[in-house]
Amino acid sequence: MGMAGRVRQLGDPDPAAWRWTDGESSGADVVLMVYHDDPLPVNDEFEDLSFPVFSQLQYATNCGLTLLHDIPCAPVVVKGEEQPNTEHFGFRDGISQPVIRGTRRGSAAVPERDLLSPGEFLLGYQNDQGYVSPSITVGSQLDPASNLPTLAESRVNRFPFFGNRNSDPERRDFGRNGTFLVLRQLDQDVDGFEAEMAQKAKELDTKFPRLGELLGRPVDADWLSAKVIGRWKDGTSLVASPHCPLGAIAPDNDFAYGVDDPRGLACPLGSHIRRTNPRDSLEPGDADEQRITNRHRLLRRGRSYDYDADRKGENRRGLLFAALCSDLDRQFEFVQTHWAQARTFHALTDEADPLLGHPDAEGGAFTGSGPRPTRFTVPSPVGPVTVEGLQSYVTMRGGGYFFLPSRSAISHLISRLQHRTG
Repeated sequence: MGMAGRVRQLGDPDPAAWRWTDGESSGADVVLMVYHDDPLPVNDEFEDLSFPVFSQLQYATNCGLTLLHDIPCAPVVVKGEEQPNTEHFGFRDGISQPVIRGTRRGSAAVPERDLLSPGEFLLGYQNDQGYVSPSITVGSQLDPASNLPTLAESRVNRFPFFGNRNSDPERRDFGRNGTFLVLRQLDQDVDGFEAEMAQKAKELDTKFPRLGELLGRPVDADWLSAKVIGRWKDGTSLVASPHCPLGAIAPDNDFAYGVDDPRGLACPLGSHIRRTNPRDSLEPGDADEQRITNRHRLLRRGRSYDYDADRKGENRRGLLFAALCSDLDRQFEFVQTHWAQARTFHALTDEADPLLGHPDAEGGAFTGSGPRPTRFTVPSPVGPVTVEGLQSYVTMRGGGYFFLPSRSAISHLISRLQHRTG
């Protein structure tokens, strides 16, 4: 189905309006990602490639590879200085990440809650429940060079195998060491976001004139935007410092919401990052809840992009969301639909993710009108403070689900191509 076939579930806009389509297709079939320290020029080094224009993103058609869309990713620049790992709204990004057990990083000082089995992110390995996700297989006759392992070699599952046990050569495991890649292009209206944070903070200050005194700091745009996201812009967690950012101190991530902030007085229950990784919010300190939460973790990285102007003369900037997982439904789609878009998340009433807004599906019927405004509740010592009519300033412009092959799978594809071309 691809991501374009899941718009109702994900609350995404009509694929016909995506920048990843050509008016006839439902999305991109192939993505090419190129990483380099500096922007790559179009020069002789790339003229031999079969692309009409060298680009980070290419679209495959039946007529060959032709350029559909390119995303020029680059660090955010503030006052002439690059801000690494910062998205356009000004917040540090990619702080909370799971770590794979058995890796070099996994042997370092990592909180136990962030250690996950390899099978959560790579096919062919056991996940945290001891299962091996179903792999992608090909017949042995399609792998005469034996680039791929057999299923017997890659089957490390402790559960019985009910496959074909005849004398034919066993199928080859094309999926082992591969994973699934989620890509989403998310435009960000920075001016609109900053203006609304300032306006809503002013309305709260007028409605509750003593709120700042009770909170111990001014009710301003910085405070409200931190509550919406769930961190201060420099990466300081609200759990560690609910009143102000800590500046040069490294972003902290070793905390548990349920134990350290059960009522959401520091980090609101419905804030963006608390929704996407609630940790132990429902049962403070419960190991089982943490294990359940970990069933939905993603290896995620955001890449900021900035176009000078598109075809309509509109300045566009935003975030290219990329995530790796072994199960698209259980991991990415669960987080998107059951946490970010849940209207009763943590017993809230008709609230969605304050950053993304209500999805574009009303009662199961696709509306095509974009995210609806949402309310946002900020718990305080004197009771809940509610922000009404919060708009979304993030617009989904395209995306797709892709299989990211292993090196052995790439070798297999190359050998198949050489066999066909002779």
